[in-house]
Parts: sequence; C-alpha cells; structure tokens
Amino acid sequence: MKYNFFILIIMVLSLGIAFGGMYYINNGDGTVQDLDTGLTWTRCGLLAGEEPDTTDQCAGIKGLYTWGEAIQACENLELAGVTDWRLPNIRELHSIVTYSYEDYPMTDSEAFPNIYNADRSLSHYWSSTSHQNNTDYAYRLDASMGTVAFAHKDNVSENSNIRVFARCVSGPD
Repeated sequence: MKYNFFILIIMVLSLGIAFGGMYYINNGDGTVQDLDTGLTWTRCGLLAGEEPDTTDQCAGIKGLYTWGEAIQACENLELAGVTDWRLPNIRELHSIVTYSYEDYPMTDSEAFPNIYNADRSLSHYWSSTSHQNNTDYAYRLDASMGTVAFAHKDNVSENSNIRVFARCVSGPD
C-alpha cells in the first residue's frame, strides 16, 4: 500500500512538471530565458525603429512591422550582449503560449507583460514561417488569445484592428 501511494505521488508530480506551466527567468536586461526550450526571448515587442523595449513592464509603444521588416529588425538587434537574434518560427513562437489561464490560452503575462498595444488592439506577432500554400502570407500568433493565423506579409495597417508586431528569439545555446 505504501509503495502504491509513493508511485501515485511520483506520477502526480511528473504530470505537474510536464503540464503545470512554463518556466522562465527574467534576466533583467530586456530578455527572458525559457528553461523548457533553451530559447532566449526579447521580453517585450520591438518598438518602432527596430529598438528594443527594455522597460520593466514593456510600457513602450510597439512598432508595426511588415513581415520583411520584422525579420530585418530581429537580425539587426543587439540586446544584452546577444547579436544572433532572429524572428521565431511559428512553433517557437507558439511555445510561449500557456494554457494555465481559465478563459483561454495566451502568452505568459508574467514573462511577457503588456502584450497589447497602447490602444488595446489585438496583439499579433510575426513568425518567420511562410504559409505553405501561398508564400505572400506568413503565420502570426495572437498573443492575447494563443491562436495562430496568417496575414499578408505586407500587412502593417494602422487602421486595421490587426496590428502585427515583432518579438525576437535567440538560441537555443
């Protein structure tokens, strides 16, 4: 009986580790380390002009980017001594979605605060992954809902309720 109880405890703990959420370290320099994947992320979306937002709560106004601009901005980024930034592929980008919220999945708000733009518009982030059937489109993540969709690579409309931002990744080491 004691042995079965011990096995049950081990199983419950294992499930908690595997499915209990993601583990991040805020490096305090504008980056977040994902302990599950080994990836290093920009904590905030990039500002206009390819500038990183290193404010504590990501309070800056995020820049709107076309897909090509987002790729270039990440490749040009120098942050926290790291120079090999890139735009994440859709699997990497979706890896920062957590399912621990009651209503719906979304980007982990402790690791990646203030995912919305100043006007609370939808918060979509480009991935480097082109749509498989039409390369004029690329996949993006709605960080506020955890959903993946696609948009035209030239989408940057300020009048649209869909704004597409850039968050960069490096690694894994």
